[in-house]
Amino acid sequence: MNKKANLFGRITVLEHPRYIQQYKSKDKQFYIDKYIQALNNSIV
Repeated sequence: MNKKANLFGRITVLEHPRYIQQYKSKDKQFYIDKYIQALNNSIV
């Protein structure tokens, strides 16, 4: 879809927050760091 409409230059796929909360709560800090890194990389 993005290739046709050219809406975004880059798309980053991340795990859904609900999935993390329900199934990966032990590793929550890892996912928080992953989200922060993805957001910081998208600004540059």
